[in-house]
Amino acid sequence: MSLFFNYNQDKTMIIIKGKTYPYRNPIKSLGARFCCESKVWQLPYNEDLFIKVSNLCKSAGGGLLLDGSQVIKAPEESQNNDLQEEKVTFTIHEVMQKAEQIIKLKFSRPIWVTGEIQNLQRKRSGFFFDFAQANTEAEHKDPTSIKATFWDSTFKKLSLLHNEDHFKDLLNDDIQIRCLCQVNLFKNRGQVTLNIINIDIEFTKGTLALAREKLLKKLRSIGADVKNKSRHLVPLPLRIGLISANGSRAKSDFIHQLWTGGYPGTVIFFPSAMQGEKSPREISAGIKTLMAKQCDLIVITRGGGSSVDLRWFDSEELAMAIANSNVPILAAIGHHDDFCIAEEICYNRQKTPTAAADFVNQIFQNTVELLNQYSFFIEKTIDQKILSLTKKESFLKEKMSSFLALRLSVESEKLQIFINKIDKIVTHKIFSFRNLLNEYTQKLNLRSSHLLNQHQQHLEHNLKNKLSRKISEVLQNRIQYLDLVHNKILANDPKPWLEKGWTSLQRHGQRIYSVKQLEPDQILKTTLLDGSVELKVLSIQKSCKGKSL
Repeated sequence: MSLFFNYNQDKTMIIIKGKTYPYRNPIKSLGARFCCESKVWQLPYNEDLFIKVSNLCKSAGGGLLLDGSQVIKAPEESQNNDLQEEKVTFTIHEVMQKAEQIIKLKFSRPIWVTGEIQNLQRKRSGFFFDFAQANTEAEHKDPTSIKATFWDSTFKKLSLLHNEDHFKDLLNDDIQIRCLCQVNLFKNRGQVTLNIINIDIEFTKGTLALAREKLLKKLRSIGADVKNKSRHLVPLPLRIGLISANGSRAKSDFIHQLWTGGYPGTVIFFPSAMQGEKSPREISAGIKTLMAKQCDLIVITRGGGSSVDLRWFDSEELAMAIANSNVPILAAIGHHDDFCIAEEICYNRQKTPTAAADFVNQIFQNTVELLNQYSFFIEKTIDQKILSLTKKESFLKEKMSSFLALRLSVESEKLQIFINKIDKIVTHKIFSFRNLLNEYTQKLNLRSSHLLNQHQQHLEHNLKNKLSRKISEVLQNRIQYLDLVHNKILANDPKPWLEKGWTSLQRHGQRIYSVKQLEPDQILKTTLLDGSVELKVLSIQKSCKGKSL
């Protein structure tokens, strides 16, 4: 876009032509009049206007047009020499006017500007802040900034087109925004300002989303996004660490819902800022403190807010604190649609503080239900085991009775066989001794019948005594052995006692020996000759020295 100008020969009129539409306001400010027929601007000639028109056209990329086609651009040195020769002097007001004209020429239309909000102030007339950009050059550490104004009237107009909360969310310190601005010069102070006309909401959201995704990608590369998710949550978290703002609604809602659900444990509260640049540092310190206090679960909660407020929970410092925590962390930041990194990498995420409390109470409810299932299973198993043992006991009793009867019969037969053997041996021995005696008798009879008779009587008597004692001793041992076996059989056989009407009482598999073991309404079990019976204790009478009390 270029501007060209010339003047008539008698120097009575200056004519401006070319693409003048973008510069119409500065041209009007010089007092020019637009001719529709020839589509040129005309204004009376004088030296001052000539210099102003010359500077205006030069700034727009044009110059002096003498013959309708030739453009003459005067060198800057010759212009400076002319000024020095004429000793032209400008007042401060004139300098500001020329600067204003140049700004209006260069920024005749609103432009889109990106920057970071700093030193935001909210006043009745609007929002005032420094629109800043960090310097990339090493020697310039301080950011470059320009004053910006967002008038309340413009804010209200835009609120009709968009949700007012979006603008309130975006207007915060340290937020990167993209604005449609009109560049102005505040002449009284010699200060360039930006008048905000519109704000690109999606730009800020996109910037935050890119930063969030970049950090999340970094966390995924080192496995930090799944560390806390892999932590073991105990079945009964009786020590809960709570990180929230002191006196906040989120804190009261969480604790109230927790106690309403019958939570039996302890809540250890750590106050922390939940918004602002201090939030990541204080929340990270809270996680370390509650870890040291051996909490079973840590809850980070705040009550609602905007999507821009989530940026405090996209901090790398906070993300690493969550990842390095050996305690499961439950996040209830209070956003239904937006997610922050703290929620992405924590053990579990809930939408509201109340939902977080319900999550904890549900853990206890699930554990109680599981314990009830285990209890039912154990009780059923015990009943089945008791029934099995009862059947086994009856079977063993029958088998023992049969075994004892068979064993007694076998032992009796063995005893009879042994007695028969003894009888044969004794008979044989007696017969042998008698034959021997007969031989001795015959021999002795040859010598002396009298001595033989005496000797024979003496031998018979001794032999009978020895045999009698030996037989008595053997028989006595066998009889004692049989009595012992018989007594053992009788002692282990309950049938005689049952036939006489005696039995034993049992409770839970244990025999009852004393009334001290009993209480009213207890169920007892006893075995009779043809089956078993369950009894209920109606009353208990204790005896003292043979008398009933």
